[in-house]
Amino acid sequence: SSDLTAFAETPAAATLKQMEEIGRLRQTGQKDSHFVRLLLAASEDLNVPNEAPRLIAEARELYPRLHSAALEADFLYAAGLLARSELRMDAAIDTLRLALDRYIALGLKSKVALAYSRLGLFYHHLGVYEIAIEYHLTALSLAEDLLYNELIFRQNLNLAHIYNVLNKPFHALDLLRSE
Repeated sequence: SSDLTAFAETPAAATLKQMEEIGRLRQTGQKDSHFVRLLLAASEDLNVPNEAPRLIAEARELYPRLHSAALEADFLYAAGLLARSELRMDAAIDTLRLALDRYIALGLKSKVALAYSRLGLFYHHLGVYEIAIEYHLTALSLAEDLLYNELIFRQNLNLAHIYNVLNKPFHALDLLRSE
């Protein structure tokens, strides 16, 4: 019983629940913008390179009928993540920056924070730590303004890891202690 309770609170359980919701909506034929957003979110949450293209392709088929500025930004975000999973880093960064610009224009603050965080991770992966730090600090500031605790925690971990790589363990420890 306690194992089931612990599993219910994991990211894997959240993804499983999301996939069950997608399956339910497919069966009922309710393929609306909510369904498309679930597909795009699942393509990120699953973090399974062979699943993401299929989910994005399914969402793309419905997109012309459901077009909106927010959905367009979500598509750009998902496409950037897909390009990253395919190791096409220039395309990933360019596409995610377009999504970021759209999120900023739409005033979607939590998505702006997420996009900054992802860009930080992309630059971290490329070893461009100074730029990665700037993106993570921006994401951290936005997350703090929004009281987005999960993202605050992740930014502190991301920054701590970079500082550790840069052989600045005391900076890393300070960030980890603040949590």
